[in-house]
Amino acid sequence: MFEGKEYSDRIGLYRADLSDSMLHEIIMKFRDINFFQLRNVYISTISDLPTTYITFRYEGAYKRIMDYYDAPPELRELEDLIDISVKNLDYHKAR
Repeated sequence: MFEGKEYSDRIGLYRADLSDSMLHEIIMKFRDINFFQLRNVYISTISDLPTTYITFRYEGAYKRIMDYYDAPPELRELEDLIDISVKNLDYHKAR
């Protein structure tokens, strides 16, 4: 599920299908970086930077991270992997 709010080609809720192999790769990256052990918020007093929210539900666990500034490189790599993986999917407006 993708939700575009501002500064996006898609505004609103959208759905797309991800291949099993890509989903497995993303899940492995979440596990490899110990996502559930990372801080919930990465923030700074610097203003006007983009904010990334990343949420992961897996095997009964749930975590949401707000990445505004100074996140560890492994979290940024995960964000990049997700961005690359979903960039060219066939999106359909969610109802």
